[in-house]
Amino acid sequence: MIKIKFHTQILALILIFAFFGLGTLSAQENFNSTKLDSISYMQYMKKDWQGIIDLNTKYGNVDDNSYYFNYRVGVAYYSEKKYRKAIKYFTVVSEISKEDPIIKEYLYYSYLFGAQIIDAKRVLNSMDRSLIEHVGFYNYESIFNGVSAEYKYFVFDDYKAVDFDKFTKQKIRKNMSYLSTGLLNYTEGNTDYYYNFSYLTGQNSVYDKSFSPNVIEEVLNQYQFYFSLNKSLFYGGKLKASFTYMNEVVDWKYMSYNVVKSGGDKSSKYTGTNKNMVGYLSFNHNYANVEYSVASSFSKINKEYQVQPEFAFAYYPFSNKVFYSTTTLMYQYNFKKSVDQAYVIKQKLSSELGSFNIDLFAQYGDVKNMVDDEGMSIYNAVDEINYWYGLNANYRLGKFDIYLQFKNTAQTNNYTQKRDNKSVNYNIKSALIGVNFNI
Repeated sequence: MIKIKFHTQILALILIFAFFGLGTLSAQENFNSTKLDSISYMQYMKKDWQGIIDLNTKYGNVDDNSYYFNYRVGVAYYSEKKYRKAIKYFTVVSEISKEDPIIKEYLYYSYLFGAQIIDAKRVLNSMDRSLIEHVGFYNYESIFNGVSAEYKYFVFDDYKAVDFDKFTKQKIRKNMSYLSTGLLNYTEGNTDYYYNFSYLTGQNSVYDKSFSPNVIEEVLNQYQFYFSLNKSLFYGGKLKASFTYMNEVVDWKYMSYNVVKSGGDKSSKYTGTNKNMVGYLSFNHNYANVEYSVASSFSKINKEYQVQPEFAFAYYPFSNKVFYSTTTLMYQYNFKKSVDQAYVIKQKLSSELGSFNIDLFAQYGDVKNMVDDEGMSIYNAVDEINYWYGLNANYRLGKFDIYLQFKNTAQTNNYTQKRDNKSVNYNIKSALIGVNFNI
């Protein structure tokens, strides 16, 4: 009797669920496109944006191709500043009415405020010239559409070995500064170009008594040229390629043992050069609130060849730039088998509020000869990077962007003392200030 009663209760629950399920399905079927259009119109007139969004969540599949309903849903998401979600609905509407200037403008700003710049420009290129001038994204008649300049200064911890003997060999960096200028060109097509020229200078002290009785003063001058292109393949998908050439010039001034033995006091001089090169290629795709990219660099740094594949994943939880995160995983493979391969993880948290933007960033992974910033940055120092963290801040003032960066990098210096291999950890603190003028 107990088993029969139990089975009867289960059967009753199944029938209840089936009844409500059929009732919901029936209600869905009875909720036709006419009723959907009528209710969404009333909500639209009342500016009940959340009501339209809820209506779309529940009954949006009743008529996926409705011009007016998709338009209202797009406006609702846009008004709620959920720009990346609005893109889907404005795209449907734009395919129905391809030359509607209002839809194009909505779609343009949805891409722009949703951090899909190259897609916004692709929409812009489909507009009439009068509408382009109204939007004012950039000046078609200018050769370059953005000019930037920045300066960076580095401060090093004192990591000189305490007890020096005739067997001690160590290189210590003393100071370093960096200058850079960049030029951005937006073409009338779907490809953008960027050019960057930079100059880095610094001084090192080299202790090696087996080579010279005095400290060797080393002067470093580094010249770099960077070129990249961004090409929009389709809405949501882009290809980026870049090339970096770096010429490193090292000047030594030292007293040789031969000069000392001959009673002379004239210092000897030495100049050496080292050429580093990096090629970089990436594919980037946006879908709803997610953005991902797969990329790899191929480089020759300090006369060693390596590849560095990476995968990046960005998430926009609010469908805008109010807050989003980017995680990057990298693997460094050096073709010189004696060098350890390295795994690197990078994390960035970003927020944009009005004209102010801030990034918190960090990286962890023991690595040397590293390529970063889509091929633009080459970390070619002999010391190993352990981790770094820092902050970027940007303020938009009219056509100017003023930005700052503060960064702390932890590195390991390897040296020889009393014929033993030793190491010391130290920090590099850097501050960067830059300005970008949008033409």
